[in-house]
Amino acid sequence: MFWVLFKLLDPLAMESATKQSSARFLAGLSDAFYGMQDSPARDRISVVEVTDKDLSGEYFATTWPLTYARHAEVIDRMLDAGPAAIMVDIRFNAERAGESLQDTFGPVIARAKRMGVPLFFARGQLGGGYDDLPEPLTQSQIINGWKMPAGFYPLLLAPPSPQAADEDGGDEEEGEEAPKTVPVGAFALYRTLCASGWQKSCPADMSDHTFGQPLVERWGLRAPRYQELYAKTDGCLPDTHDMPVLRVWDAARIGARALFGYFSEDIRQKCQYHLTVPVRYLDRNLEPDVRNLEPAFRNRVVFYGTRINGDHDVVDVPMIGQEPGVHEHAMALDNLLTYNERYFREPGEWISTRWLKIDSAECLEFVVWLFFAAYSYSMIHEPACVSARASRVLTAACVAMSVLLGVATGLYATNPDRWHMLMLPALGLFGVALAAWAYAHHATRSIGLWISTNRSRAIMAAFVFSASMLGVDVGLLRHSTYGFWALFLVYGLLAVLLCLSILTSASNDQNTEKEREKGKRYYFSKLLLSVTVVAVMFVINEDLLLWPMEDWIGFVLLWLALSEAGEDTGFVWSVLTPLTGEKKPEESS
Repeated sequence: MFWVLFKLLDPLAMESATKQSSARFLAGLSDAFYGMQDSPARDRISVVEVTDKDLSGEYFATTWPLTYARHAEVIDRMLDAGPAAIMVDIRFNAERAGESLQDTFGPVIARAKRMGVPLFFARGQLGGGYDDLPEPLTQSQIINGWKMPAGFYPLLLAPPSPQAADEDGGDEEEGEEAPKTVPVGAFALYRTLCASGWQKSCPADMSDHTFGQPLVERWGLRAPRYQELYAKTDGCLPDTHDMPVLRVWDAARIGARALFGYFSEDIRQKCQYHLTVPVRYLDRNLEPDVRNLEPAFRNRVVFYGTRINGDHDVVDVPMIGQEPGVHEHAMALDNLLTYNERYFREPGEWISTRWLKIDSAECLEFVVWLFFAAYSYSMIHEPACVSARASRVLTAACVAMSVLLGVATGLYATNPDRWHMLMLPALGLFGVALAAWAYAHHATRSIGLWISTNRSRAIMAAFVFSASMLGVDVGLLRHSTYGFWALFLVYGLLAVLLCLSILTSASNDQNTEKEREKGKRYYFSKLLLSVTVVAVMFVINEDLLLWPMEDWIGFVLLWLALSEAGEDTGFVWSVLTPLTGEKKPEESS
């Protein structure tokens, strides 16, 4: 009932608000550990920004936009330092009076080709009124815009249909077959760098099958070690003394404040994750010695964009705030270089219609809710009545699930694109049947009693579970991404949380019935259980699922907050009483 009410109907946007709040909380946990490996990807990425200070009378003494000649000089100066690739996140879509694109950028493009340095220019969105860049930029253009919720970075986009292209004023030549998908900024760079051998750990398959899902961005929080050589930012936390303990402290501090509602601006970081150089450093008159620039650009991927007041090319990052769009491209490439094909992505959708969208994360959340319901239900009912009712529910759910699976199998033979829509209710019925089986056999009650009477064994099982997950991470070489000591500390904290939850649940079982009736139970243990469940799901998601965690973990927190097992004035009892005829606790007593 809760799942249908809050997830599907979403009254007062409670589900949306929970996603936003949990996104901040979970970003504080995950982003604090980003870039922990010995050779992080950010050491191979730099960003050049045109800022308001660069345009001031102290330096360029001009207004925006800069002349094409100034941009070409900046790009030529980057080439002097020997970069690995360059992406220009500024759109040059037309000739200007007195300036020719061919005369200005032609020599720079030719030089980049001779040096073997990939050079890309921003085209804008794919379709939507955005035309191809004029020559000589046409062959070097790259998609840098899209329509997608914040936090998602598409890697491959399907070009508009011929009808949409005609409506937008497109003039595609007849007989020319349009590509099925077009790479977007960061992925186009990644694919090019993999082909050149610059990135060594690339997968063999670069198709839609591997990179078709949009990337869910992970952002680092600390400034690069040498940022202060080029530009200082107040409020930064540089990685001058980067230690796993400090990372764990950052995650705990940010996560705790976000969890208890004290998420304010002072938690946000105020610096860029990648080495950021103001464009004035690339002026030949202001910085004549190119050797001073080589540490910031040599063999690095360089992104060239703007940070100007009034420029609307910004993105909102949960733990950082508003950032220029050029940093989003840099962060997306950083994610690809770090995770390769195991990047975090949006879960696949089971149902996608105009009025209803349900994805795999929400299905998993539904199953998790059922098990919590099984535990709550078995705690407030006698075993005898649980068995009788659960047996009937189990039989009905299994019969309905069998019918749905049969219909889905027949539909798969006739309409393969629609059969999966029946698999969602079949999965839900499977969860109901599994929960009913747990009711009928008193599984959750038995587990709770076993934990309360065998606390030492349960604690040992918690440590074995944490050690096993650590072994899986080390075996799959994930310690090269996060650092071994960071993983060791995180799994140690997970074991501690599990042990505390075991101890508090055991102490609750020992409370007297009188204390239970007074409502003096479960509040601290429920909060601790919420944190523990999120921690376990966090580990499973990081290792296996690779989904945006706010899509499903955040609502588990809301469910636990609304849990009212045994409360006679609550919503659950007010619905169950007329449906089942069951008496409320004070009536039955």
